[in-house]
Amino acid sequence: MASHFSRLTFAILVLVTGFLHSQEVKDTALDVTNAKIDSLLNIAVTAISRSDYSRSITLLESARELAQDVDNKKYVGITSHTLSKLYLHADDLVNAKLENTRARSIQEETDDKEGIGQSYITASDIELIEGNYDKAELYLAAATAHLKNAYRPDLEAKIHLNKACIAFSNKQYNQAIEETDLSLAQANLGQNDYLTALAYSKKAKALNKLSRYNEALSATVKAQEISRKQDYAQILLDTYRTTSSIAQNQNKPEEAEKQSKLYQELKAKLATRSKVVIATTRDNEAEKVLLSENLTKDIAREKENREQGKMLGKVLIISMITSLSLLILSLYKNNNLRARANELLQARNTELIIAKDNAEKASMVKAQFLSTITHELRTPMYAVTGLTHLLLTENPTEEQKKHLDSLKFSGEYLLSLINNILDLNKLEANKVEVEQTPFSLKKRIEDVLFALGKSAKDKGNKIHLEFDQD
Repeated sequence: MASHFSRLTFAILVLVTGFLHSQEVKDTALDVTNAKIDSLLNIAVTAISRSDYSRSITLLESARELAQDVDNKKYVGITSHTLSKLYLHADDLVNAKLENTRARSIQEETDDKEGIGQSYITASDIELIEGNYDKAELYLAAATAHLKNAYRPDLEAKIHLNKACIAFSNKQYNQAIEETDLSLAQANLGQNDYLTALAYSKKAKALNKLSRYNEALSATVKAQEISRKQDYAQILLDTYRTTSSIAQNQNKPEEAEKQSKLYQELKAKLATRSKVVIATTRDNEAEKVLLSENLTKDIAREKENREQGKMLGKVLIISMITSLSLLILSLYKNNNLRARANELLQARNTELIIAKDNAEKASMVKAQFLSTITHELRTPMYAVTGLTHLLLTENPTEEQKKHLDSLKFSGEYLLSLINNILDLNKLEANKVEVEQTPFSLKKRIEDVLFALGKSAKDKGNKIHLEFDQD
């Protein structure tokens, strides 16, 4: 038993050690690959910030291939979504849609709600460019649902901005203003200057349409202040066009001309900037910064999730080792207890066998003793009852006859008692035979009373017998 238990314990320890070693090798290889992916993505962030979109795409595709090799679906989703955004910046809507669909598919599979939310926002951007406002609105609703429990004010601000664009295109200017206000609140919460400037710019357009010119000018001033400070040239360009329109609506031709001139000068300046492009790109510096920032956040988020996963794995391994240790200890204790119980049972069994043998011997001795003593007692009792019977046949006096009858009853009683003792032995040996013998009940009772009469008289007791003859 002990040898079997030792072999079992050794086998369990070998299996656990082998599993831990194999897991450690796999984790090391996975860490190396994930580090390569992290490095490629960080280089891609730098390339995006430099407007080197061709290199960015190459790096992202390499990162995705590595992620597919190690089945890191989270990184596959992140790279596909970022590629979708890059193609969108390059006005390559076909590839933008393709990568966006791929990203959403893998993110749905991994239940990456934050990633899915971002992909739906990008999908709405694509539909807005194509003028499909109903589809864009559906994608924004899906994005809102998936980002419900995620603290991403920058993404919430983008959702409200896109909703403002839809409302503006549908000439629902009041709703557009409401959405830009909601966007401003989220952008301020996330301290995102770009989205704040963009929201003020779009709000100014809606206010201009409602002839709320002073409010519109106030919004453009705020957008321009941030844009000049942060060099958001595209937003600044847009505000010049809005201020020119406001001046025209206010019948201020000189101011309108001034703002229009500022618009033309900045547009010409932007046209001379050297750009590295994939194809025909809309190249928005602020959008580019936002894209690289989002990718950086996604990388950090995935690293955090990976570290949490590793920590959880370590906790599970420790728990497994602890459980196995407790199991082995429990088996060891149970094995000892079972061995002691078996020894105790064997000892008790031996004692029971000895006790049984002793009881059987004692029973045999008792039976032999009772058989012997009863036979020895019956011999003189036969003599007593026989002599009493002879004396009763020799014409005794009435007084003598009473005494002889009492003597005869007592002798027969003692003989019956002896016979009962013999019957007890027969009972134990299952040899008892039931006999049916007729007798006089009244005679038996009178004999008992007569035998007890002297004892009753000595004690001052009186015995009365009433017997129903029927």
